[in-house]
Amino acid sequence: MEGYTIKFSCDILVNEPSMPLTFKILLNDDEIYNIETSESEYHFNINLQHTVGDVAPHSIKFVMEGKTDDHTVIDDNGKVVKSAQIEIENISFDDINITPFVMADDNLISYTHNENGYSEEKTVPFDPSMGCNGVAELKFKFPIYKWLLEQTP
Repeated sequence: MEGYTIKFSCDILVNEPSMPLTFKILLNDDEIYNIETSESEYHFNINLQHTVGDVAPHSIKFVMEGKTDDHTVIDDNGKVVKSAQIEIENISFDDINITPFVMADDNLISYTHNENGYSEEKTVPFDPSMGCNGVAELKFKFPIYKWLLEQTP
């Protein structure tokens, strides 16, 4: 069957690289990226193969793991001084940054977490920061351009 390649990329920003976290990216639940965050910035890109006629939903999951109470520093007054987190920026298909678009629609990307064990699991709109162990999921369809148009009111 006929197909084509589409580039997916994003930037991963780490506010406290001295407090490493595990970060993964999954495409349709297959792991395509896995790092221990020891640097402040990473750039990820991959070419996705698309078969013409494929209209099935797809997903990209951003997974943060390994955060413990040791990743948060609290002062004597109980105020959080610093807390390790990851921010996802410049989410792009074919060099078109869709981050503002998906952040403006709470239904396009969600973040599921349990506040590192301090609450019941909940799914909330993604904002693009990951401060808790959890999964941010972007659901999309090919062709990307048609999917983007379908999301526009």
